[in-house]
Amino acid sequence: MVKLDRSIYNIRVKPEYSVNAAYVEYLNSDDIMRSTSAQVHYTTGSEAVMRAFDSYGGEVHGTQLKSLASLLARGIRVALIHGDADIICNWYGGENASLELAELMPGYRDIFPIAGYADIMVINSYIGGHVCQYGNLSFS
Repeated sequence: MVKLDRSIYNIRVKPEYSVNAAYVEYLNSDDIMRSTSAQVHYTTGSEAVMRAFDSYGGEVHGTQLKSLASLLARGIRVALIHGDADIICNWYGGENASLELAELMPGYRDIFPIAGYADIMVINSYIGGHVCQYGNLSFS
């Protein structure tokens, strides 16, 4: 595996941050778990999920999209979030996945692809990105 001297979230910059793990302890505290009705502890990563992504292919991709379609069919909101300079959540791959997901859903098939994009406004003055949304499916 090649080690890049770039942030995996923004290839324009070198990684200049360190993660403070205090948020993990906070999310796993009894009060927070109880107030959010969480059934399992929060983790920062999963080897099983990482292996699935590492072996990314048609079968895995199809299974993931079908699982997301199942969530949409049950009325659960699904947000696919990707970055324009992001190595691990590439914008174009995400857009294609959102269109493939919409194709699996009869109510979304015709409308989601033509819904268009709206600006994501940050602090009322900065456009932080763009979002396409219809029903409970959004891609940004």
